[in-house]
Amino acid sequence: MNVYPVPSRVNGYDGAGLVMAAVSHGEAVKLAYLRDICPDYDGKESPSDWLVWGGA
Repeated sequence: MNVYPVPSRVNGYDGAGLVMAAVSHGEAVKLAYLRDICPDYDGKESPSDWLVWGGA
């Protein structure tokens, strides 16, 4: 996992959450929150619980 600064002017930024990000020159320029794009995302923020796959 990499951490990049997210300018507050980025469209869709709400201040918290796990995201997929497009990065340009070391800065996030476009965001997609996992809760919005991944149907299996369980909403938890601990690394061991980020995704639940296969209905386990």
